[in-house]
Order: sequence, then C-alpha cells, then structure tokens
Amino acid sequence: MVDKMYPKYLKQIGIQSLLNEYAKVELAYTEKKEELFKVVERLCEAEDVSTYRIDSYKEVIDKLKQLCALTVDREYKNTDDGKELLALDTAHQAVKDMIWSAGSQTEVLMTQISNVLKSKAGINLGYNQIQLEHKE
Repeated sequence: MVDKMYPKYLKQIGIQSLLNEYAKVELAYTEKKEELFKVVERLCEAEDVSTYRIDSYKEVIDKLKQLCALTVDREYKNTDDGKELLALDTAHQAVKDMIWSAGSQTEVLMTQISNVLKSKAGINLGYNQIQLEHKE
C-alpha cells in the first residue's frame, strides 16, 4: 500500500522536484569525492605514504599537507641553503651520538665535537685543550 501511495504523497506535498534535485546533487558529490580520493591515494602511493583513513575532507587536507611537506623537504635539500642545513643536521646528529657515547670523557668529547663540526659543517669552535700550569 505504501509503495502505491508514496508517489502520490510526494506529489501532494510538492517535494518531488526537490527530492530529485537532492538525488542529483548527492550523486555528483559522491562522484567528485571518489575522484578526489583516488587522486590523493595515487599521490600517496607515489610518495610511499599510508592511505589509511582517507575518507573525509579533513583527512584529505591532512594528507595533502603531509605530501606538500615531503615535496618541500625534498626540493629544499637540492638548494644551496638546503645543502647547508642538511650538513648542519648531519653534524648535529653526529655530535649527539658522541655525547651519548662519551660518558665522562669531556676532553676527548670536546675534541671530537670540535672536529666533527669543523669537518662536516665548517664551524670552528676554536676549542683548544686545557693547558694546566706545571709547578716545579
């Protein structure tokens, strides 16, 4: 009975055209959403980024920002400033590794840090071994 009366009901309340328009817009929305998700998934796969949980506008924006950051980092490393920053990062990591492995050997540690910074980043600390006076 409901199936038979439903079209008459829609006509009577004057909502059929609005309902048809809604269905059309919803179909267009779904098609665009799927198209966008496929594009973002392909971009993620190209950059070896997880495509887990890309099912909302916010998540699409988050993934695109993540992909943008990867691209900027990769391209920045090819510039002169980027190469200098990479050298500093490498020297920083080497110095941190030395600090953790040196323990209480401060004299050896300072010499090693000075050498690494000078050779890898071109930074001269001007560190010289402590000179103690000899009393005789």
